[in-house]
Amino acid sequence: MTLDDIRRRVDKIFRRYELRDWENAAAYECRLHRDVLRAIANGSGPPTELAAEALRTTELDFESYGPESPPDVDLRAARLTADAHPGTERSSR
Repeated sequence: MTLDDIRRRVDKIFRRYELRDWENAAAYECRLHRDVLRAIANGSGPPTELAAEALRTTELDFESYGPESPPDVDLRAARLTADAHPGTERSSR
């Protein structure tokens, strides 16, 4: 993975976010961070620059999706958590 690869993916995440496609933007961000960590672990470099570029996505606020966010975002997360860990519950906001 190169710095240019990461920049392209970061730009894609920012575009999705600007289009209010928060769910996909957040999913792309998770995959990017995972892929960058793997690349660094496998010797891609320079690791500091790769990580710094990928971490630009942390400027985005996925916690408060905004007034037009899907109303079931928290419920979906709660269902996923409950499915993954039977016997646990997570309340929505």
